[in-house]
Amino acid sequence: MVDNVRDMLRNLIEKAQRYVSDAKINDALHILEINRDKFANVDLDLRFDYLIVLGYIFIVRGELLKAEKVVEEAIRISRKRAD
Repeated sequence: MVDNVRDMLRNLIEKAQRYVSDAKINDALHILEINRDKFANVDLDLRFDYLIVLGYIFIVRGELLKAEKVVEEAIRISRKRAD
């Protein structure tokens, strides 16, 4: 993957994390949702980070079924990374 694209996606994750820590949950979710396609084809580490932040947002919002699906995908990625 091109480094500048990876850096851009990493910056989006960090921005979403800042919004979450500042209790701007809807803004964080919006950032991740509008860039969902960009995170579909990235390396496993970046995809894992994306899913962890997204899962946390869903938990905070009380959307536990969505959080469960996201966490299940993160677990699958974690297992792939371990191989």
